[in-house]
Amino acid sequence: MERDLGLKNVNTYQPKLTEQEANIIAGYLKIFLPPYIELPSLVYIDQTEFVDKEVRLRKGRWERVVLNALNQLSGRVFKKRKFTFKGESFEIDAATPPAGAIRIGIDIKRIEARRDIHKRCDEIVNKAINFKKAYPKTKFAVVIYYPFVTEHINVQNRLQSSNIDAVVFAAESEDSIKTSVKLLLAKFGAST
Repeated sequence: MERDLGLKNVNTYQPKLTEQEANIIAGYLKIFLPPYIELPSLVYIDQTEFVDKEVRLRKGRWERVVLNALNQLSGRVFKKRKFTFKGESFEIDAATPPAGAIRIGIDIKRIEARRDIHKRCDEIVNKAINFKKAYPKTKFAVVIYYPFVTEHINVQNRLQSSNIDAVVFAAESEDSIKTSVKLLLAKFGAST
């Protein structure tokens, strides 16, 4: 609203709008709505989008906890970095060192649904292939949140690749994350 409509400091969860601001917002939103919609449907869509936003925030927080554990337990500095291979850009969630040639790259993934496992594993393998081509003498690992513990072996099997040096699983708790990070760092000889 601030960028597109020029309305500043509007709290959409506790709005206090002038009549003019309400009209500007209504005019903007109207073009995105069908000719007719029941008010309860519109409220439900708003609630769903709010829940989706909160889920995305939770995923981001979990990734930051993993990154913090890597920094704390390794004595190294890991940070999010991008790399390019053959004109295609990729993002590594945790890489060390923070500048120059990457020595260790770690993809951090939350996979919440069974139906997503094939797609996410394919994305990880593709990133690992390109990462190892860009940095052939590095280590590539994956830290995964996947709540279906009995299916972890299936995920590991899908991620078997000469380009992936380690796969560890972590739950949501900080203790689980630290245990998984310690295991990963020990595999790489990178713990303090």
